Amino acid sequence: MHGCGGVGLSAVMIAAASGARVVAVDVSARALDLARTFGAVRCLDASAVPDPTAAVRDLTGGGAHLSLDALGPPPPAPPP
Repeated sequence: MHGCGGVGLSAVMIAAASGARVVAVDVSARALDLARTFGAVRCLDASAVPDPTAAVRDLTGGGAHLSLDALGPPPPAPPP
């Protein structure tokens, strides 16, 4: 799970309730704490590691079976 806002946390709850081992990824300690509360078995602060993808591979022993992006679109570029 990438992004632990409202949509991401909802996905964490659904996945955990379905028996999945959820790895939550975010840059917010508060969001990661909530993800843990809602069933994530591992939480990764993406701002604290040089390569979050490699960190997820390490945490999962080779990679996730499914990845859900709940980050949303990037912010628009500032006007020229």
